[in-house]
Amino acid sequence: MSLNGEIADLIKGNENIAQERDQLQGEVDKQPAPMPAITKEAIEAFKRQRAIECGEKLQALLDEYDCSLVAMPQFTADGRIVAQVQLVAK
Repeated sequence: MSLNGEIADLIKGNENIAQERDQLQGEVDKQPAPMPAITKEAIEAFKRQRAIECGEKLQALLDEYDCSLVAMPQFTADGRIVAQVQLVAK
């Protein structure tokens, strides 16, 4: 094989490698972005938001059925105050 033939083969091989690289990069680009790290603050914010939404839905149900929640305080023998929550119709 002549030197020109060897150079042509090398160029052809480099072109194939470049095409494969471009094809693989296109597949990588199609992958979804990685998820951001979940922080303790993000979890706490999510919990607060869930509690707010739950409270709003509970209040809507109480209003719909014309009921309310009443907390009756009770004193325990060891001096603690606990509340017993009751559902009452208005």
